[in-house]
Amino acid sequence: MMFPIAIGAQRSAKKDSLLIDKIKTYLSRKFIYKGIFDRVRVMVEQGQPARVLECRSGISKISILEAFQRREFELPSASFEARAEAFLQAGRRAGRRPLIIDAGANVGVTALYFKLRYPDATIVAIEPQDENFALLQKNLDGLDGVHCLKAALHSSADQGLAIVQPAGLGNDAYRMQGTAPSAGNARDDARVVGTITTCTVAGIVGQFPGCFPFVLKVDIEGHEKEVFGGDTASINRFPVIFLEPHDWMLPGEQTSRTFAAFSAQFPRDLAISGDKLVSLQI
Repeated sequence: MMFPIAIGAQRSAKKDSLLIDKIKTYLSRKFIYKGIFDRVRVMVEQGQPARVLECRSGISKISILEAFQRREFELPSASFEARAEAFLQAGRRAGRRPLIIDAGANVGVTALYFKLRYPDATIVAIEPQDENFALLQKNLDGLDGVHCLKAALHSSADQGLAIVQPAGLGNDAYRMQGTAPSAGNARDDARVVGTITTCTVAGIVGQFPGCFPFVLKVDIEGHEKEVFGGDTASINRFPVIFLEPHDWMLPGEQTSRTFAAFSAQFPRDLAISGDKLVSLQI
């Protein structure tokens, strides 16, 4: 499934020429990184109307390219795709809807991608930071079965964490740390920008008894160390897992160590798609 993207105002009722569409696609690829535009239109081939995503940063726009142009959330081989499809169809035959958890949803790019690809899915988009969460709600407004949750995925529920913003990383690397919103809780020269309450994979699954776990996407700036250090049996219920590791960002903290242990604990295959690790249940 291909999702071309374009940049600019809403499409008019008059259909653009093929040449204009090609120019728009070229411009989106060339300039989306530059931070010039704050609205990106995502078009799909199945006749649905275009949907405009409002962004806060260049990283949000790069995420659009990763999902809709580079298709980094498609599984990396035909055999992986076939196995995931078998899990999907088995759940549907049981009369249940696929459940997708998007942890670190930011402004809603990957949640929209998954909703377009799996229209019958129930999607829980988790984002802790206020401004990102407001855009997440706006960008996903009106989509059936999409739930926006202002929280932080963690190994235990109802814990209070500080939201910290490392210097120089803008809106793109909010991290969870400690329990109190004080400067002393932040690493290095990061600043505390708020507090958040935690949720768990098991807790979310329990809220949707009519669904079966299908995809878990985790991009939470190093906090994956806490998530995969908790209830791994509940996490393993998801046949498809996408993880963006952050050891490069936090050297020495071994933020991928618990994910590596999780991968060794259960019968799963591991692959790479773009900058993401893909774990598939055997």
